[in-house]
Amino acid sequence: MKGKISFSINLVLIIIIIMLLSTGFSAGVNYDAGSSTDPVVTQSYVEGRINALSASFDEKLSVVENKPGGSQVAFNVFEVKNGQTVMLEENSLFILRSGDAVAIINANAGGGLSDLTTGLDIISGETIIKNHLLLTPRTDGRGIQFNSDGWVMISGGYKVQ
Repeated sequence: MKGKISFSINLVLIIIIIMLLSTGFSAGVNYDAGSSTDPVVTQSYVEGRINALSASFDEKLSVVENKPGGSQVAFNVFEVKNGQTVMLEENSLFILRSGDAVAIINANAGGGLSDLTTGLDIISGETIIKNHLLLTPRTDGRGIQFNSDGWVMISGGYKVQ
């Protein structure tokens, strides 16, 4: 009998403790829906914010893409024959894919072609290494002379002679 009373008292105490703890925890939390601490957000509000952010992003992206030297770089790929010369214009990018070629630099150019792959300056008469990205800083007589047939990729202005 004593065991049943002890069990009953323990059970009542556990229930009281659970009730006190649950009311104590919930008293500190504000569940006032729609207030600044618990705002109500509707689907139309979320969709409106997403559309506004998307429009802002698209506007900023179009500004970047339409700037000179923007984010888009397109390469023209074509074949060059032995003896032909490709004269490069300012800010042109050049990649020799196949064939043999040497750099042509005007004596008054004040530098050569920038080899962006190695970080070196290519001077007149120097062999162009395949699959290296070259940059032309100015339109002043810099180009590539081909000693065999080859394929090139060029982004920017150029003239084949």
